[in-house]
Amino acid sequence: MEKYKYVFVVLVYKNIEVLKDFFQSLHLSDYKVVVVNSYYDDASLKECQETALVNKADFIPIENKGFGYGNNVGLKHAMENYSFDYLILSNSDIQINSLDFLSVIKETSAIVAPYTHLPSGKVQNPNIPWRMRKLLKLFKVAYDRESNMLLLFAHILTRGSRELFRVYSLIKKKTFYKIYCCHGSFMIFTKKAVDALFPVFDDRVFLYNEELYLAERSRIKNIPIYYCPKIDVLHLEGASSGISFDFCRFKESYSILYEWMIENGCL
Repeated sequence: MEKYKYVFVVLVYKNIEVLKDFFQSLHLSDYKVVVVNSYYDDASLKECQETALVNKADFIPIENKGFGYGNNVGLKHAMENYSFDYLILSNSDIQINSLDFLSVIKETSAIVAPYTHLPSGKVQNPNIPWRMRKLLKLFKVAYDRESNMLLLFAHILTRGSRELFRVYSLIKKKTFYKIYCCHGSFMIFTKKAVDALFPVFDDRVFLYNEELYLAERSRIKNIPIYYCPKIDVLHLEGASSGISFDFCRFKESYSILYEWMIENGCL
């Protein structure tokens, strides 16, 4: 079994140009990339395969069954074929600036969230810094009632928690911060964390709320999620697929998540 420091699983749908940019940003010497292509059409499938082969990456074509299913397929392939220190789930519209400061958690079971920022300057990590049970319940009520006002209030609370965390981090200036929920565009898993959590996602969920599912499963299994602001990635949000917000799909995914949380005693 080949050994690498980093194994990347990159799920691709539709837009191949950002995948090419992703490879150009990989200024590393000890890594392997597994490209998983969720089918859109024959032209993008062929271009994705050619891009993967040119960059000596593994290529796995699959039916488009969503974010969770595609990443689980890639994770399974990586675990069966490679030994690694870190498994990284990355959107294709990511450009990596720095992967420093990981060595201190190599032997632990942990997930690391980087300083993920948009070209506009907006910072996406932490997604939700602290666990708030009432916030989780509020989202469910808002979706059930299809209430834009309640959804807005829930998002205001989420945004407020991020702003409080931002002030806290400016004061503390730590290398790692333990957080509740990370952004799903770029997530770093130690080998022990992958082994404990696989399959990482729920295949029933096509899109949305994967981060919350991961946050709750990690909490149950006592696997900490850390935010490390010195690990730096640029996220060209939306460029990987062009998929926009879909209320019905968001509601469906949250209903599945909420039912799972109740079954597992999370609420």
